[in-house]
Amino acid sequence: MLVEEKWEFPNDQWIAGDVKSISLHANDTLQKFKLDIRLKHDTDYSFQNLYIRTKTKYPSSKEVFSVTSLELANANGSWSGDCNKGTCRIELPLQQKFSFPEPGDYTWSIEPYMRTDTLSGIKSLTVSCQKAAK
Repeated sequence: MLVEEKWEFPNDQWIAGDVKSISLHANDTLQKFKLDIRLKHDTDYSFQNLYIRTKTKYPSSKEVFSVTSLELANANGSWSGDCNKGTCRIELPLQQKFSFPEPGDYTWSIEPYMRTDTLSGIKSLTVSCQKAAK
């Protein structure tokens, strides 16, 4: 594991503008890595997905932004992942088999990017970056 960070949300609410960040150091530009998100949410979460905005800051200070929809529900409307006693846990691949283009220190940030300021029902978020399987 290169890095793993978990954030718990007070009152099960992720507020717009609450940016979470991880920092990591990459020496190897040839090694392949994967970036995964684990999310824990209430079964009464109001949406079938969660839009996130991410920012990657490179050692050269270059910044790359991306918006991604994390699909939390199946096509039939049922929750994906493992749900039990009003809580669902789902692991979603964000980036698979990527390499760091330059050696040095990176910062990766994530924030909610929805049409509401308060996302109720979000309990925790875990981000992990590790070597990808060959």
